[in-house]
Amino acid sequence: QKLIPSEAVSAGLYDINTDEIRLVSLTGPGGQDRKAEAVPCSAGLYGVAISSGREVLLVDDVHHNPNFEFRIDGRPGLNPSNMLYMVLQKDGALLGAVQLINRTGRHAFDAEDASIATYVSQQLAKFLQEHRVGQARS
Repeated sequence: QKLIPSEAVSAGLYDINTDEIRLVSLTGPGGQDRKAEAVPCSAGLYGVAISSGREVLLVDDVHHNPNFEFRIDGRPGLNPSNMLYMVLQKDGALLGAVQLINRTGRHAFDAEDASIATYVSQQLAKFLQEHRVGQARS
């Protein structure tokens, strides 16, 4: 949240058994209301980000995006306007996703934010893969 200032952040891990992102860490308004919820990997802007094949998806105006679904992408008590999604994947395997809502300090997320987010998503994916592989061996 400090590298890319935003009003709210949601981080989730991929559940291969249900094909959902399970929200495990949330900051900002409405975060406690959504903690532990499952987000389908095929719905809303999460679905667009995950199926895009890219590590980062920027959405400038969510209300004019036909894929935006408040129940999937939104938060109670928060009026989303722009979002940045980081897809955490390593060696073709989906590991999770991070959503940043409402860039603070400027109008919207930009190319510099996308560059930072790409690096962060690569590092998080590497960490998650190493941790999961380590757990599987234990």
